[in-house]
Amino acid sequence: MNLNSFRHIIIQPVFLLLIMVLVFNWGGMAQDQDFTLKRSIPVKASYMCIDELGYIYLVDKNRLSKMGWEGTLMFTYSNLTSGDITSTDAGNPFKLLLFFMDFGNIEFLDNTLSLSNTISLNIFGLELSTLAALSYNNGFWVFNPQNLELIRIDQFLQISDRTGNIHQVTGKSINPNFLLEKDDMVFLNDPEQGIMMFDKYGAYYKTINVKGLDYFQSFDKKLVFFQDGKMTILDPATLEEISFTLPDTNYKMLAVSLGADEKKLYYLGDGVLKIYVLNKSL
Repeated sequence: MNLNSFRHIIIQPVFLLLIMVLVFNWGGMAQDQDFTLKRSIPVKASYMCIDELGYIYLVDKNRLSKMGWEGTLMFTYSNLTSGDITSTDAGNPFKLLLFFMDFGNIEFLDNTLSLSNTISLNIFGLELSTLAALSYNNGFWVFNPQNLELIRIDQFLQISDRTGNIHQVTGKSINPNFLLEKDDMVFLNDPEQGIMMFDKYGAYYKTINVKGLDYFQSFDKKLVFFQDGKMTILDPATLEEISFTLPDTNYKMLAVSLGADEKKLYYLGDGVLKIYVLNKSL
């Protein structure tokens, strides 16, 4: 046997062993990652939200699009007379709320994005409202910056509940940027003060000391927010939390779907929507 043949016999199994080690380590690294990329979809949007059925709503100025998680465009809606969409609340998949702050209007759409009702906040003297969100029994909340209070309008278009001046109630100077009702609780976010909680009738409950947020979600009586490269799930009752490392921190907006099936992370970037699956159990 010559020297070259001898080297081939020794080097070949060593090379195969090295490949096996690298493959094993790569698989372990993939499992160690909190999220796995499943899909990447070209989109044009600056804002998004997810409903409880996993449908995605993308906002581009005055245009709203609805798509499935696989990327299929289902419906679109736009109203050129109402200005740009300020926010969208898809807490009820069959009755979406669109808020147009510049015009003081709220529009309700059905699950096909067909317009079902338009409400001018001017009829309540609330045309300067800066936030709006869905409420139980087909009502909705708005934040009135003039009196620094949350006001609830019921299904009969009557004012049913109000918090009163929140500065007087909490002793905090507020400039809120996000509003959400879920599981009979109302959450009002102020980046400087934290997340203020009220019951569904507007009675102040407490403030959660999580600051610097622009938005968050609520699932199963827990809050989900994104901060410092992490997705954090917080129990407001116990303040216990669990965090997962985000796959990318260069995003416009993030959202999650934590239903019974795969737990998904929706990543909205420049010209792209990426959909990840959470690898770990909650």
